[in-house]
Amino acid sequence: MQMFKTLCIASALMLGISPLVFAQSITLHGGEEVDMVLLPKFLGILVFDQANEGAQEANAELDNRGELLFVGPTPENAVAGQIEIMTTSATQGRGAVMLSNNAGDQIVPSAKAARAAGTTVVTWDSPIPSGEGEDVFVAQVDFGSIGEVMADMAFSILGGSGQMAIL
Repeated sequence: MQMFKTLCIASALMLGISPLVFAQSITLHGGEEVDMVLLPKFLGILVFDQANEGAQEANAELDNRGELLFVGPTPENAVAGQIEIMTTSATQGRGAVMLSNNAGDQIVPSAKAARAAGTTVVTWDSPIPSGEGEDVFVAQVDFGSIGEVMADMAFSILGGSGQMAIL
């Protein structure tokens, strides 16, 4: 049950970064205490700084009494750095690591070890390609852009003329 609560809180923090739709509704209760790590590809990139701001806001809204750390590797040490931070986070007993993966499947052993130690692994922005070692991948979606692409595809399929219905 604690793992489910941690997964819900970590996923809710990722909601602060961008919108997404759950197929099932989840009721979150504020005031939980979960120590978490937001782990970007590497530090010094505006989009990851903005993601941290959103995660910090969501963390405050959820009244999480645990610590939310924003730590990442340098661009020169991105892959090895992510693996080291994932391993260290699990060793320190962090409840969740929210990872924008830059290490491909190289991070699988440390992600699996983190999960075995009770750390929830949430990937966002870039999943672990094999899916091994992650509890959930949060896909950011710009619904307006997706709608435009789908309309263009329908127009192309119809050959530029005809009737269609949008439900």
